[in-house]
Order: sequence, then structure tokens, then C-alpha cells
Amino acid sequence: MDSCSDLKLVGRCRVARDGVNCTLGGNYQNLQKHASQVAERYNTDSIDFKLTISAGRKNEQSAAESKFNQLTVDIVKEVVTIGLDDLLEADGDVTAAPITARHASPLEFHHLLQNAANENAARTETSGAENSDDTVKKETVLVDCRNVYETRIGHFEAEGVITLDPGTRAFSDLPAWFESNARKLAGKRVLMCCTGGVRCERASAYLLTLGSCFQGNDDVVQLQGGIERYLEQFGQEGFFKGKNFVFDERGESEGILRLLKEEEKGLKPSDNSCSGTIRGACCVCTSPWGEYGARARCSACRMLVLLCDTCHSKTGNEDDKAGEITNQPMMLCELCQQQRSSTCDITTISTQQGPVPYYTNTNLNLPTSLLPSTRIRILCLHGFRQTARNFQGRTSALRRRLKHVAEFVFIDAPHTVPDIYGSMNRSQQRQEKKTREIENEESSAPFFIESNGTSTSPSIRPTTSNQDQWEQKRLRRGWLVSPEQYNTPHFLPRGDDLDHEQYHHQTAGLKETLDILDNILDTQGPWDGILGFSQGASIAALLAARECHERPTKEERRFKFVICCSGYPSPLRNKEQEKTVLMPSLHVYSATKQDKQISEPESKSLWEQFDAAKRVLLRHNAGHVIPSTRLAAARIADFIAWAREEESKEH
Repeated sequence: MDSCSDLKLVGRCRVARDGVNCTLGGNYQNLQKHASQVAERYNTDSIDFKLTISAGRKNEQSAAESKFNQLTVDIVKEVVTIGLDDLLEADGDVTAAPITARHASPLEFHHLLQNAANENAARTETSGAENSDDTVKKETVLVDCRNVYETRIGHFEAEGVITLDPGTRAFSDLPAWFESNARKLAGKRVLMCCTGGVRCERASAYLLTLGSCFQGNDDVVQLQGGIERYLEQFGQEGFFKGKNFVFDERGESEGILRLLKEEEKGLKPSDNSCSGTIRGACCVCTSPWGEYGARARCSACRMLVLLCDTCHSKTGNEDDKAGEITNQPMMLCELCQQQRSSTCDITTISTQQGPVPYYTNTNLNLPTSLLPSTRIRILCLHGFRQTARNFQGRTSALRRRLKHVAEFVFIDAPHTVPDIYGSMNRSQQRQEKKTREIENEESSAPFFIESNGTSTSPSIRPTTSNQDQWEQKRLRRGWLVSPEQYNTPHFLPRGDDLDHEQYHHQTAGLKETLDILDNILDTQGPWDGILGFSQGASIAALLAARECHERPTKEERRFKFVICCSGYPSPLRNKEQEKTVLMPSLHVYSATKQDKQISEPESKSLWEQFDAAKRVLLRHNAGHVIPSTRLAAARIADFIAWAREEESKEH
């Protein structure tokens, strides 16, 4: 900071345990001097200093918003906020930094895009034919890790390469997009780009955690130095079209080499786009427009929107003190417009640039266009020491959001399990003995089903009218118990029995569980899927593995997909069931250490047992629960719609 002050540099610096990211402005010679001082201070030449000549600030407002009217140093958790603290070591040790994708120079990146068209054409020609060699390489897709307001004024366009735009408002939204679309990226070569390369470091590191299908020298590749370095080398002759959004007073950039060459020729740096063609459009009149000089923002979410000079002049005057436009009409960004029209999933953007595929994804609302014409039926398996009624209550908010999508049917596990809140007094012992006797007598009805809504499905309940037997459903239950708990008293003293890793030892009672579930699957169908929580998720995964093994064809299977929430691998999975589970699966678990019952590595281990092309991941930070937010419900509905679509394709 002292160096910046002495050299009269302005801008902002972010200092975090995973690195330092600075965007500074000032005299060009002073910037060079500062770069030399930093490199000397840290005794390294590995820092990527991107020096460029500026055509000047866009306006005073852009300088204020980018903090280029002063010097600011912020101490933050992450150098770029992706919202995944668990990817970082607590002590910030650089040697423990997460593994990132292979870096490709701008020249190599350009060649990868150039070769992709030929590879895709060769793959199309050989599709359907056996190809034992490796002459036809993987399909190439390009993921633009920038936010939607950045990509709208400029992006890569390469024939034969599908460019995927996650459509995010903020970088922290990107992990959810990766989780939702990991199955679509599996088996492909994934190229990644961002403004300067920093966001790709975090994004690629996270993508590599989503499974071995992304790990390999050529599976995931990121553009070294970002779009800035690419434009320096290729300019308008490259594949990047439009302008590169930058977070400083310039607003947009086009690359240092072009600017230096123009300056050497005595020309004023140009303000044209790299292709001479504008890629964006005004949010009011939809006329072509490619810069954020008006600094207009969405009336709903405050994200930057494109506003042409003509529409800007009609909105009134700028309030310089407030830094906002007054008397402006209602302006909505495309994400808010899509949310209002309930448009979701990956949809093609209509562009004026030709047939280059360009896609976006918002997942902001329930995908009503993909909702099934009739509600599907999902069998729900509760967690250890829960009940069907208890689980029904815990999922009420989520079920309300999905009431037009699915009918959720809840079933009690067959085993009563010990309550560990304390030792029993004599009265409790007598009551326990009485309850146990009743339970043993009622062998004909070991379970019941609760269904939400007004289902016409039969409900299975105990047949006797003895009220005491209805108290069974108040007992804690489990799908598996430890050998010590099998047929033991329900109440055990607190102490050594409280084992947070007890699920590793719960191996007794599987026969009773499978008998009940087989009966329900055979007689109470049809079923579309199974949803399990915690121990119920482990059982659901076990059922899916067994179903795929015993019923190889999809037509034979009694359910088509599985949703595992806070799950873990079953300790009873046999060798035949250790094969990859070829069934669509959604895995929902905590992305942080908030889940005190089931660790993230355990849930991830279960996720890895399923086919990479058919599994979807939804991580959250709510702990040992099933999230019920609007976004979570949309992701679940999207998975259900996709699973049904996959089912229809296989017919």
C-alpha cells in the first residue's frame, strides 16, 4: 500500500488467504515500477502483471463504481468470491491450494478452438460406428465463467464449439450451475475462460472436485491470463467477438498490443469492438448496443444493464451525487425477465451473429415448460431415529414448492431404535415393556404410508383399533440398526451409546427393510423415484444399485431415479452392487462442515458410485437438512424433468 501511495496509484486491492488481486491505475512508468517492486519483494517472476494503455475513463461514475478515484485495500476471505471456503486450507498455505485445470497459452487456446470444428465433424461422421482407436477426440465445449452482464457485450464464437454461459449475476452463483450441469459436461473437453484468469483458477478447481470424469490433462483447460491476454495476441483476428468487460474505470478493454501498435502509429486508441460488430442490445429498445456508459441498473436486482444513448437521454438527468439515473423507466435485466416468465433450463439465445451455438442457464424458477402433465410419485425414506410423520413435517416447505411436480409418499422404517436422551425411570420401563409387547403382537402391519395432497393411492395402516398400537409411529425408527441394538430395549443410557459415526456399524435388520420396501414397490406402484435422507439415502442408493443389477433393462425397473440427501455409502453393499449405478441420481448435501452427522466426503463418496453422465449434484450450506429454498426446489424440479426426459429417450 505504501508503494501504491508513493507512486500515486489508484484502484483496489483484495487480499485473501488464497492470493492477492489488484486492479490499479496511474502513470504507466509508475505501474511498471510498482510491478518490479512487488516481484522483487516476493522474489518471484511468476506474478502475471497485465499492463495496458487506457483510452481514459468511461466517465466519473464508472471511476467511482470501480473505486478508481481512490486507493482501496480490502481484507477478504477469498480473492474472488465463489462462496466455497472449504476449498481452501485454513492456514492459507499455498502448497495446499486446490488443484486447478491445466493452463493453455492464448496461442494453444486458439488452436484448441480452431481444431474443435474438425474434431466435431470427424466425430459426427463416425457416430454410430465402432471406433476403437483414439483418433476422434472428445467433444469440446467452452464455459465462460464471467457474469451475464459481461458476456452480453463480448464472448468467444468458434464454429463447432458450443459456448456455455451460466447466466450468473455473481461469481458465487457458478458452483450451483456446475453442479446442475456436471452430467452434461462429463466426457467432454471443457475449455474455460474469464477476464484475467483469476476466476478460472477457482472455477476449475471446483469443477475438478466433481468427479474423476473431469480429472486428466486434457479434460479441463483454462485460458492462461484470461481474455485480456488472448486479445493482446489476436485482437479482432481471433475468436473473441465484441468487447471485454473490465472492472475498472475503462469499462471495456481490447488488449494491450493493439493499443500499443496504434499509439506507435500516432493514432488515438480506438473504441470499436474487436469484431466491428456490437454483441449486446439496449434493455429498453433492444437496438444493438455494447457498452455500459450509462451505468444503468436493473430496477429489480440492481445488476448492470445495457442502455443506449437515445434511451438514456429520455430517462432524465444523472444525479452525480447519488451516482444513479433519476426518472428512469422500469428496466429489467434478462434474468429478471426470464424469472417473471418462468423460463428456465438451457435455452438457445437468438443472436445476429449466425449459427454459432450460444447457451445460457438461469434456473431461477420452476421449469414450468418441463413439468410433467401428471404428477409423479416419489417414495420417501426418512433418516435414522425419524419417522414417516416426522419426515413429512420436515419436508413440508419443499413439498409445497413442488406440489405440481410430484406426490411424496412417506413410509416408516421397520425397526424401532433406542432413544439416547437419558436412562429410564421405572415408569418409563413399564411403558417401554408394554409398547414392546404391542409391537411384537402387531406383525401384520409393521409400517404405514402417509401421502401428501389428495392422493387416490391406498394408505397402509395398522388394522387393529387398539389406540396403543398407533403410538408405534411415535417411536424412533431406523432402516438398519447396529447388532447390539437389534431387538434391544428402546431406551439406552446417554454416554458411550452416542456415537456420531454409528452409521458405519448399522448392519443389522436389512432383510426386514428389503421385505417391506419390495412389498411396497411391487404392490403400491407405479413409482417414479425414491427420495432418501441420511440413512434413508443410503438405503435408496442400495435399492438403486440392486435394481440396476437385478433388472438390467429400464422397462423392468420399479423406479426410474433416486434422490439422495445427506447420504453415505451403505456398509452392506455387496460386490455385484459395487458396479457403477446406471440410474439418474440427484445428490443433495452440505458443501461446508455445517452437517455434523454426515461429512461431505461421505456424501461425495456415495455420489461417486453413480454414473457420471446421469448424476446431478446440489450442494448447500444449511447442514443436515434438505434445503427448501426456491432455487433448491427449482433444481430438484429440473432434475425430475430431466430424468423423465432421459426415460423417454431410452424407450
